[in-house]
Amino acid sequence: PMKGAPGAAVPEPDPSSIRPLRTPGGRAPSNPDPMAEITAQLVRQLREMSGAGMMECKKALGATDGDIDAALDELRKAGLKSAAKKAGRETAEGRVGVKSSDDGRKGAIVALAAETDFLASTPNFTEFLDELVNHCFEHGPQSAAEMLEQPWHAGGTVQEALTAKIGDLKENLQIVQACAYSNDGGQVVGYVHHDNKKGALVNVSTSADAAKAAESLKQHSMHIVVDRKSVEEGKR
Repeated sequence: PMKGAPGAAVPEPDPSSIRPLRTPGGRAPSNPDPMAEITAQLVRQLREMSGAGMMECKKALGATDGDIDAALDELRKAGLKSAAKKAGRETAEGRVGVKSSDDGRKGAIVALAAETDFLASTPNFTEFLDELVNHCFEHGPQSAAEMLEQPWHAGGTVQEALTAKIGDLKENLQIVQACAYSNDGGQVVGYVHHDNKKGALVNVSTSADAAKAAESLKQHSMHIVVDRKSVEEGKR
């Protein structure tokens, strides 16, 4: 500690004598917190592009000095590592989503599985399911495998979007069912049970009145969902 003469005041340092700390290379050190320079607008933009969480986006931007493209690649790599770790985990929970056109000529259904019912009830999960249903409705895959290979609206493929979402939500996710129907000579009707865990999509060619056909097909869809065992036995 500095000591002066007994009773004497310690003089204040001359501001002009203060020099910034220099690194061995002669340069002033960089900001110790690079993420402090990342703006909220940049984070929001990356979130919209990637679907990743706020902190993951901020971390990726900090690691890439605010470069959006590099940050997307950083998130993709992180998602691949996270997905690989979770790949073997059981996905016994989930939700089903359906979408039908106003005229009843087109419909889609997607079942997205997760590890826990808690996650399947969160807005992040249901919003992603809605995106998947909309994709299925627009692109018409006949299976989950086909859908995973299709281009995703935000870039990459559906599989890559799913992998990124696994990293974001911290649980294993699987698209277990996906299918779309289009029928200009009939009706396509979807139904989701009240627990949102079971659903059906029925495609029937008919010349009956659209409203009457839709009501009949809805009842048929409910029967498929509620009495699934007997329906499967009937197929055999």
